[in-house]
Amino acid sequence: MHLFKIGKKTAIVIVGIALAATVVASVEISMLYNYAYQYAHSSALSVQRTCGAVGPDGPDVDGLIGFSNPSSIAIDASWKYEFYFSNTVTPDAFGALSVHVPAHGITYTAVRFYKLATSDQFGAITTRLFKLTSYYHALYWSFDKIDETNGTMLIPFGASTVIPLC
Repeated sequence: MHLFKIGKKTAIVIVGIALAATVVASVEISMLYNYAYQYAHSSALSVQRTCGAVGPDGPDVDGLIGFSNPSSIAIDASWKYEFYFSNTVTPDAFGALSVHVPAHGITYTAVRFYKLATSDQFGAITTRLFKLTSYYHALYWSFDKIDETNGTMLIPFGASTVIPLC
């Protein structure tokens, strides 16, 4: 015994509407996913060094760096610094840091650049190669970026960068 009796044409229309709704929902979900991915990516790259202070400590250089995050999502970031002064395949000086920067917030973190003070070029330095490898995690995604430059730069903030003291 059937509670509802529908015709073949009506069943085809109902199935067609259900399929159309599924396609529209899939497109909307895809667009939302792409928007979230693009926002996470641009937010990760918007993290900025806002202040810094460094000083020699024996053969190393210790410092404090402040990072700001203007976006609406928290960002986890890691940076690996490599300084090449000579023609070696291993860095002459190096440093790394990891930091969690809250949404619309500022975070301060300590950093140590190993063997940088022994380069006799503390302050404005000239490198054969400076390599900065950045890793970011935002929402569900991870991103990485590698910047390489040479020439004169200010420790540890990159080529021609002037930021206020912390």
